[in-house]
Amino acid sequence: MTQQTLEALAQQAAAGDKAASETLIRHIESIFRQLDKDTLDQILHAVQDLQRGADQPRGLPSMPITPELIDWARRQFTEQELTEALRDLRENGGIELPELLQGIEPRTDSP
Repeated sequence: MTQQTLEALAQQAAAGDKAASETLIRHIESIFRQLDKDTLDQILHAVQDLQRGADQPRGLPSMPITPELIDWARRQFTEQELTEALRDLRENGGIELPELLQGIEPRTDSP
């Protein structure tokens, strides 16, 4: 199936055409079955981003900041450092897990 045909089906499905929607879903499912886990994970993140909307970058949690977390953060950082860090998270999103893991030094005191 060509990209143009898939796009046409998507447009018809978006307009409420149930048959086009079912056909599109069948084609998407057959494509997904051929993909590896990493690619499927990337697709999942993209779908979550679409559901969340453009106002919330992918790295941010979708839960409220608790009073306990605020108290802990205030003990660790100045108000200005917290404000700058939160602004940076909102504007740029958080770091990806591989970046975080690269910044963690291995423990030398293993049992």
